Amino acid sequence: MRALGRTRTLSTHDAWRRRYIHRNRVRVWRRHGTVSLGWLAFDVAAAAYDVWKALVYEDDRAAKLRAIARGFVEGWRD
Repeated sequence: MRALGRTRTLSTHDAWRRRYIHRNRVRVWRRHGTVSLGWLAFDVAAAAYDVWKALVYEDDRAAKLRAIARGFVEGWRD
């Protein structure tokens, strides 16, 4: 991808992988988020950026967004 005169490379993951990434991310938030609120805020922003990136740049957006949502739900439910 080329933006602002620079070439950028984005790493992408399959939908199933995104599900596990976000499930585990929420599990870590629940278990360790109160230790460092600064880290928690940073990681929530990183998760939002990941969702935005999937919406804007990646193929098969619907499947990836469903997988991310499923991962969030599973992370909160466990």
